[in-house]
Amino acid sequence: MMVSILVNNYNYAAFVGAAIESALAQNYDDCEVIVLDDGSTDASWKVIRSFGNAIHAVRQENAGQGAAYNHLWRLARGDCVLFLDADDCLDPDAIPACMDALDEDVASVQFRLRLIDEDGARLPGAVPYLMHDGYVTPMLRRFVHYAGPPGSGNLYRAQAIARAFPLDAPFWRRGADTIPFVAAGYAGRIVSLRRELGSYRLHRSEVRSAGIMGNIDPTYRAAVDAGERRRRGSLAMLRRGFGISLPGPFLPPPSEMRTRALSWRLDREHHPYADTRRGLLQMQLASLRHWPGYGRIEQATLLLWMLCVVVLPRTWVRRLAASNTAGGIKAWVRQVFSRAPEDRPGGSASMKTSS
Repeated sequence: MMVSILVNNYNYAAFVGAAIESALAQNYDDCEVIVLDDGSTDASWKVIRSFGNAIHAVRQENAGQGAAYNHLWRLARGDCVLFLDADDCLDPDAIPACMDALDEDVASVQFRLRLIDEDGARLPGAVPYLMHDGYVTPMLRRFVHYAGPPGSGNLYRAQAIARAFPLDAPFWRRGADTIPFVAAGYAGRIVSLRRELGSYRLHRSEVRSAGIMGNIDPTYRAAVDAGERRRRGSLAMLRRGFGISLPGPFLPPPSEMRTRALSWRLDREHHPYADTRRGLLQMQLASLRHWPGYGRIEQATLLLWMLCVVVLPRTWVRRLAASNTAGGIKAWVRQVFSRAPEDRPGGSASMKTSS
């Protein structure tokens, strides 16, 4: 089966070369690498063109990630696709490991990504802490989401996500990796590999120290709004592509609740919801009850963390905020617990039903 590795780039001249090199280094013969530059204003195109005929390189006027995904999707010839962010990297065995796990009913294979900084140095931990696998439609009906890695950690069967395309490009100028991720959850079974098979680059240290995951959202308000926006866009895609209308109401995942608590506590002037201490704690409790994979001690720890955020002085909360993305803490928790593999932190929680 042919695999298309699809790299979308915008102003990542410092990183895109490493991403392309990692795609070309796959220990899998039937693999094409397509790189799209979304109208970068830095030296990205020069870096991309330096790979010559080893890749299929295309350029478009800046139109955002959704338009880039649509363009790459039209060019892809593979039976399976992986959307690789230009600031991330794959290990040489990423594609073969995913292909070995592929079966007829599998819509996607997801894997963990180690954390690295802007220079490629290893940071503590990996993402995600928890992965859901099996048939995850119950999770989608309650959260419009399930636990999994960022875009670069997912190999999709092309047929499984075809109904999600084309994306609404103006809406998905950012966060477009949400759409194939959600679509795969409704198209078939999700397989989770516990191995780290790539690297997720965190190159905005000021955002990381504030407890905001990723490289895009500069403020708590932006991060909270992005979660709600992803939900709305995913619901619209399911109606259009799958003919599915989910009634709600929906719960935010536990990670979104943590960011929401930080937003309420540290930037209340711009916080988008009329939250209260009691309300935030109750919502996190409900979210944890319905989000499989956390053991009782992890649930209690996350609730204690939330309690500290909503009651401690702000100077203390600012210090605590960084632990929201501190992989070292999660790695320590993972070593402490010794439960069965399917319920171990960093492992996967299976959904046993497709209804």
